[in-house]
Amino acid sequence: RTDPRSAPRKMKEMPEPQESQARPSWMSSGVCTECRCSRLRRTRRNILLLAAAIAVLAATRTALSSPALVPSGLPFRVGMCQTVVERDKHASLAHVHAAVEAAASRGAELIVFGEMLTCPYDLHKFRDYGERLPLEGAHPSAEDAPTAKLLFDLAREHGVWIVGGSLPEVANELVFNTCLVFSPDGGIVARHRKAHLFDVDVPETQGRQTASFRESEVISAGNKATLVDLPWCRMGVGICYDMRFPEYASTLRKHGAKLLVYPAAFSMATGPPHWSVLARGRAV
Repeated sequence: RTDPRSAPRKMKEMPEPQESQARPSWMSSGVCTECRCSRLRRTRRNILLLAAAIAVLAATRTALSSPALVPSGLPFRVGMCQTVVERDKHASLAHVHAAVEAAASRGAELIVFGEMLTCPYDLHKFRDYGERLPLEGAHPSAEDAPTAKLLFDLAREHGVWIVGGSLPEVANELVFNTCLVFSPDGGIVARHRKAHLFDVDVPETQGRQTASFRESEVISAGNKATLVDLPWCRMGVGICYDMRFPEYASTLRKHGAKLLVYPAAFSMATGPPHWSVLARGRAV
């Protein structure tokens, strides 16, 4: 595209938790401006240095949280694609390809897929279907990351933004449930790892058997809140069970998100009664 608004914007991420902190507190977010005054020499020079440091930290906080840094209010078209997931990954990839072609032909500028778009939602299959994603700035390969490579190619071909649902990411022998965001030049501008893992026991009711699910037995949790600057607004990204936690959505909104995207594959036991309620709640 020649429209300068389609240029990729730098992803905004919450600061990494310190080693002494087990989890972020949206766990908690923001830039700490606490001064350890007891460690400062009470001299004019150090007072001036402290004032300068506080000014820099204040500017950093403004840069992270100010919604005015990105365009807002411009109209854009979103294509939401729900595709069939096959046991044959090549068949699933073909469905994804067709969905992008259809959405782009109808004018979609941002295309969003669901959770585990090319992998059956089976804990025992995640590692088998897992993909090894490239380092920042590198391009995905068809051998190591066929889903990421297809989305990379389609974003470039059609000049669209793609929220690639999620896929099982294998990294240092760990498995993450990871959502990639692609810019119109194919660049991976965000990588969100599902932070809240679905460990639940669903009690038996009339017409429904007891169900138990333990994502943490296979998947490792992410620890970042992910923000992406689109040409139209700032977008916050979560995955499925992340939606149940209002603190996470509040953190994204606090830092300027005008659009919240949660690729999901809710179960039929909890999805029908909960999904639309949660979506409306986060919007409010």
